[in-house]
Amino acid sequence: DWLFPQVVQKVFQPLLCTEVKSSDWLFPQVVQKVFQPLLCTEVKSGDNFFQSEVTALYVHSLDLMSDLASHDAQWLNLYSGLLQHKQVQMVLAVALYTGSEIIKKKVLFLTSTVGFPSESINSLAKSLCDLEPLVLIPSSGSSKSTTLFGEYNSASAHDMTPLFSLAQEGCLDQFIAKLQEMSENNKISDISTSAVMELYEYKLASMSHSERALQSSLEAANTHSTHLQHRLAQLTAEISRRQQLLFHTQQCLEDNGLADQEDKNKQMLIGNLTATIESLRKNLDENKEELMESQQSNEELKKKNEDAFKELKILEMHNKESTSKISELNKMLSKMEDRINKRERVIQEKDTEISKLSKNIEAFTAEVSNLNMFAKSQERRLNEKDAELNSVRFRTCHTHSHSRDGTEKAAFSCHGYSSDGEANSLGVDLLPRVERKRAGKYR
Repeated sequence: DWLFPQVVQKVFQPLLCTEVKSSDWLFPQVVQKVFQPLLCTEVKSGDNFFQSEVTALYVHSLDLMSDLASHDAQWLNLYSGLLQHKQVQMVLAVALYTGSEIIKKKVLFLTSTVGFPSESINSLAKSLCDLEPLVLIPSSGSSKSTTLFGEYNSASAHDMTPLFSLAQEGCLDQFIAKLQEMSENNKISDISTSAVMELYEYKLASMSHSERALQSSLEAANTHSTHLQHRLAQLTAEISRRQQLLFHTQQCLEDNGLADQEDKNKQMLIGNLTATIESLRKNLDENKEELMESQQSNEELKKKNEDAFKELKILEMHNKESTSKISELNKMLSKMEDRINKRERVIQEKDTEISKLSKNIEAFTAEVSNLNMFAKSQERRLNEKDAELNSVRFRTCHTHSHSRDGTEKAAFSCHGYSSDGEANSLGVDLLPRVERKRAGKYR
């Protein structure tokens, strides 16, 4: 009674009255509301499941969701999530049993869709087995079946078995109506014997049906008695096992005396252990205090270490800078040493040249000194010659004429003397020749 076609029609009324222009009006939450009453109901009785309108509504809704699930992941999640519920699987099972041909085709088509999981197929098969005693007529040999809705008895199954066919039931209804009409019109005596026989046949059929029901109940009772016998055998075995367990328990109780003595010894040992544990706890407290102090000192050392580490980083930076400067200075020093070595080599070469030149200068100075001595000796000789020439000139001064004086001057000049009786070119040109010779050697 909780779900009527009118209620479902109101849910789909906006869908039927709106033109199909966009998919904004259709959300998974809207379709999920159709299944909300089903998912909130516990599966206790199958009265609501057997309504054809309800099963058709749910099957068509699932068919719609299977079409939308192939285009949107949100619909796929909703579709696969609904199929995992037991109530939805029971609805599909009922549709397979009591639905029309189109509904059965749609249910079978749903099992081949993408979002239909394999676990739901197994659950659907189990639901079909659970609904089989409620939908189909059970065999006479089965005494008792357990379904989703409780225990199903064979007697109730036979009560559900139809007594007549549909044609027989229609004829019986017509005959009863006819009897009522005749009884109302006081024409009961006009009833034919064949009609009474037919009514008697219906009575025999009902009696045969009740006989079959009683026979099936007897068979069920026999089956139940055999079941009880098996149960009695199991209980006797269980009783023997319990007796053995009782004997074992008595032996264990006898052993408990020794266990008590052991427990006393253990308790004494536990007392000693507790004393040692208390002493260890005291030591632990002292060690904790020492640990706290050491942690504090460790924290202080950590701080100092961090400061030292920072200073070390600064020193390392300075060290890197100084090493870079030292490397540059080493490069410059190596270049300066190369230059100094080159200059020392040049200086050594110049020293060797200077020593050679000094030796040459000494030789030249000795030669100059020799030449000066030679020049002085030549000057003395020249002075002597001049004195001789002057004496000769004074002697011949009075005997010659003035014209002859000119010839004498020319002769004196040719011999290197002037008219005054001094040396002309021999002594004067001697020093410039020595200086020119010295300059040529230096070059």
